[in-house]
Amino acid sequence: MKKKSNSQVFDTYFTQPEEKQLFAFIKRHGGVEARRDLAWMQLARFSAVRVCVLSGLTVGDALEALRHERLRIRPEINKGRKQQDLFASKSICQTLRTLVKIHKEMSCESDWPDTPFHDRPLILSRNHRGMSIRSFQSRMQNWCKAAGVPVGSPHWFRHTWAKRQVQASDDVARTLMRVQAFLGHEDLKTTTIYTLPDKEEMMEFGRYAV
Repeated sequence: MKKKSNSQVFDTYFTQPEEKQLFAFIKRHGGVEARRDLAWMQLARFSAVRVCVLSGLTVGDALEALRHERLRIRPEINKGRKQQDLFASKSICQTLRTLVKIHKEMSCESDWPDTPFHDRPLILSRNHRGMSIRSFQSRMQNWCKAAGVPVGSPHWFRHTWAKRQVQASDDVARTLMRVQAFLGHEDLKTTTIYTLPDKEEMMEFGRYAV
């Protein structure tokens, strides 16, 4: 479940120290499920895709992205939105390769007698089935609590990606239009939430306020 944000302060994202702490904590756990979770979280962070997309990606989607350097977001896995092709950066490709490898490690051929390899869910649960949206959310919450960072949802990585673009920009207006196109927002007003004062700014402001 998404945390409701204060309408005056944008806080549903991870700061750089929080993101680093979360990923480092998960990385210290060597089991296959921990490696899977780290990989899908990194994919969400680098691609800014919604959790419904993570849940709907197939092995074929990943292999096609690696082949053409484009991650195709099909309408049927993105709540009926228009098809979107995202440039598959080096970081995205690395996480996709890792997820394909982990899929092979976690899957059993006996579980998929009538499903071609390319059509199988990319991210598997411990029961060798595609992870549900609720499972992504639950795993996220558990890792956040264990790592000692704010408890967020997978959607926070989408916000984190967008917030980083705005923070690093010298031309906010132009960057907002690019972020809008990348995220697939129909209305620019939706994208302007990333210009609200954020938790880092407010902490700094409070520290030196007179």
